[in-house]
Amino acid sequence: MQHEATDELIRKAAGLETVRIQDLRHSFASDALEPGKDLTMIGRMLGHSDIKTTTRSAHLKKTPVKAATDRVANRIASVLSFSTRQAASTPHFTPSQRR
Repeated sequence: MQHEATDELIRKAAGLETVRIQDLRHSFASDALEPGKDLTMIGRMLGHSDIKTTTRSAHLKKTPVKAATDRVANRIASVLSFSTRQAASTPHFTPSQRR
């Protein structure tokens, strides 16, 4: 009960009456994932003793997931494009060229 009263006082003082402290912890965990912090580190930062708790708190945001997907797709396209250009410039052996 004391925790709830303290929580309410903090939210009111910050002008965040509709936001729960737990919501802020989830946001913190999710924001920490973006620059590449691993779940173990985030869990320690939040005081979690079990990694499962951290996995429930930290959520990947759509923008970084899309950006990472685009980077991988561009890398694959670049490699495929290079392979195609290289194959096109390599002379092909045909059976009629046998000695």
